[in-house]
Amino acid sequence: MVVDYAQQLERKCQEEPDLAPIVPAIRILLSCLRDSDFGSIQELQTSLNNVSESLMTSSCATIGVESACELFKRYITLTRLDVDLNQLKPALVSRGESFLRKISSDRHKVAKLAAHFILNGHRILVHSRSRVVRDALLEAAKRSNFTVYITESAPDQSGAQMAKELSTVAGIECHVLKDAAVGYFMERIDLVLLGAEGIVESGGIINRIGTFQIAVCARQLNKPVYVLAESVKCIRFFPLSQRDLKSLPNAEKDGHPCVDYTSPDFIRLLITDLGTLTPSAVSDELIKLYL
Repeated sequence: MVVDYAQQLERKCQEEPDLAPIVPAIRILLSCLRDSDFGSIQELQTSLNNVSESLMTSSCATIGVESACELFKRYITLTRLDVDLNQLKPALVSRGESFLRKISSDRHKVAKLAAHFILNGHRILVHSRSRVVRDALLEAAKRSNFTVYITESAPDQSGAQMAKELSTVAGIECHVLKDAAVGYFMERIDLVLLGAEGIVESGGIINRIGTFQIAVCARQLNKPVYVLAESVKCIRFFPLSQRDLKSLPNAEKDGHPCVDYTSPDFIRLLITDLGTLTPSAVSDELIKLYL
């Protein structure tokens, strides 16, 4: 029986909308590892590669999913491979489970760390809906009062959903802005918090369309831009222009771009589960992740 892993990922994302797609994607890979009956490491690698390729055809796949799948395959094979296959499989599954536990807790680590940058009285601009940014704001609201300005993020109005979550759960004062009004409001902003679908080798980010112009406007008015993202979203990719993004999964829809690239020049800090990084430090962390 042929399994449609892309459809499986979409279903799991619908069932647990609060999870970033990277988590259900790794759960699917881990399940395939458990169920596999491989006769050699090469067979296992081929099988996992095929599952990963299928996952990337899903409508909810992002560059972060691609990165997570690649890191998962590398992480599990860090274990010794010079043992009997019957002994090897439990070791691989154990490492896979360890990897899943790590990425499942990374968002909480990022949110806890980022919350310390949000001070009483701050006026914060966020773009669209980011789960990790939301969690950081909810964490900060436990000890600080601040105001959040959120871009509506047309056409799906995900910014309005973000505002509802923040105000309902923690009573945070939120204002939903038209996407074109960012420049008008930027002068009153103290801090810009952005999520990321992927962190590239240069220390720049790939994120929801509209991120780039927010970062450009913030720099022009000397407003700090902090990016919140899990290290599993680091990817070996070095875009030189917006055109380079066309090769990414779900980069366009109906001929319109869904993501854009923001270079490291516009980012002050990246707040990750590995700690607070400058954009120039990302390439060093990538080397460690892929060793």
